[in-house]
Amino acid sequence: MSHAIFRHKCAEVGIHTAEIRLGEMLAATERAKGATKAGTNRGMTRSPDVTTSEPTLSELGISKRESSEAQMLAATERAKGIACKGSRKNCKHIR
Repeated sequence: MSHAIFRHKCAEVGIHTAEIRLGEMLAATERAKGATKAGTNRGMTRSPDVTTSEPTLSELGISKRESSEAQMLAATERAKGIACKGSRKNCKHIR
């Protein structure tokens, strides 16, 4: 395997690992709250005087789709890890 291909494969693994970690972090974090009353465009408005420590996905530079996909990937990897703990046979079957 050439060095360029090897570096490319390592980069792919690094990106995949980063996406899994992002999904884990997003799943574990508190969600930003939008408007809470009916008819107020819930989730679309933010008061300028809101003092919250939970940033929105937009403020993090993450789209809803990216968030969803990363969380699904993390959940899938977590399920694989749980199944692999039982025996090596399960792990080979899942991959």
